[in-house]
Amino acid sequence: MTVFLDSDNFPAGSTAEARILANTLSDILKNDCDGNLFTTLARYQRMLADNGQRKQWPEINKKLETLFKCGTSEVINGPMIGIPVSIRDSDYFSDSTQLAGSERSVIAGIEWMATAWNASFADTGLWMGKTFEPVSRETVAEKTGNDAVMMAVYDKQNTRIGRNFFRQPPSPDLFQAIGLPALSKLWSLKDRPMSPETEGFDGDLLVQNLKKEKAIPYSKTGGYFLCNPGNSVVPEMNGKAVYQLNYRWPALGPAFPMTRLVDELV
Repeated sequence: MTVFLDSDNFPAGSTAEARILANTLSDILKNDCDGNLFTTLARYQRMLADNGQRKQWPEINKKLETLFKCGTSEVINGPMIGIPVSIRDSDYFSDSTQLAGSERSVIAGIEWMATAWNASFADTGLWMGKTFEPVSRETVAEKTGNDAVMMAVYDKQNTRIGRNFFRQPPSPDLFQAIGLPALSKLWSLKDRPMSPETEGFDGDLLVQNLKKEKAIPYSKTGGYFLCNPGNSVVPEMNGKAVYQLNYRWPALGPAFPMTRLVDELV
């Protein structure tokens, strides 16, 4: 997996910044990884899901930021398994912050959104991953209101429509037991498609992708997004190349907080 990590993937503003990033990445791979980045991410996840280890969150989030900066942007096809590692107060509440007249750094430093997430969904195992499916130009036009920018960047080879996977965890506690039914209603989740002929989906349900999905124990799907290669909207990423997932289009039927969400993958 480390083959996808290279400090040259980040458009540094100076030679000094590039050198610092390269050294920081080297330190993470040498001291944290032990040859297995998945194990490292799992350890980070456990720390970030523990409200009792809040003092270590800034350091772990800086390491995750370094890994993201050094990641390679790739077009994704088909399903991927995922686990929540970290959720931070990013741009969801920027409008509220501006109204309050506060600096973003002050509000972000509180990390209250992460605290609430950890107290509720961090370890519930409700979210299981995403899938990325081919989508027609006509569907993109319909979902975006024929948006000029989206139509200009549409590419059959790179543009995808995606959806998220959700499941009822095994032996759920009381909170987990109500989690999926609540999400199903709030986000209008659908039953997982079992064949390419399943109706109600806007992307192409390819046989090979549905076959891969069988390895993922999910029962409901939704939370739709359109994705294209693009440049990061996060200021500190300096316009870094990412694979960008946009949930905000009203015709995709987003519910808060997805009405504010632009996700980015490397």
